[in-house]
Amino acid sequence: MERCFNMMASKSANEIVRFQGQWTLSFYEPENKEIILQLTWPMVYAYLYQIDGFHISQLSLELEGIGSLCLGGGNVPDEYDDPRLDRNVRHFSLIYFDDPPDGVGVPLIRRDNRFDPDEDGYMCLNITCGTDIPLYMCVPFSEVLEAFRYYFQTGKRSPYLSWED
Repeated sequence: MERCFNMMASKSANEIVRFQGQWTLSFYEPENKEIILQLTWPMVYAYLYQIDGFHISQLSLELEGIGSLCLGGGNVPDEYDDPRLDRNVRHFSLIYFDDPPDGVGVPLIRRDNRFDPDEDGYMCLNITCGTDIPLYMCVPFSEVLEAFRYYFQTGKRSPYLSWED
């Protein structure tokens, strides 16, 4: 987590330059979808920060011809009581898809290895449809932020994060 914030602090938000190409940011609210084409890092960061699972629950960042990061989740629902998850930290499901999509996404997995992939535990993230996500795929905001920042700068998945290939 500290490394993510150090990377953000090393460059101001206005200095982060996007990778060349046609970018699209789409976010979803209940009954509404909005698409933004002229992106800057401060815009992407601001929308990421707003995802809470209630007002905005899903977001995707697409680089035409390369792929997209698809994010869902937000605050831990009140009915979820697993003591292993910090209720003060928002959790998300982040999946990378190639373009054109082949139907198989590559999920980001927790790098703290707190949960075993073979474990039966699931968390219902506040995505519009209330999706059950395996606990090892419920990643904290700091990892989401790092994944989006790296992708926005390079057009590639971050090699510093854990992806389930």
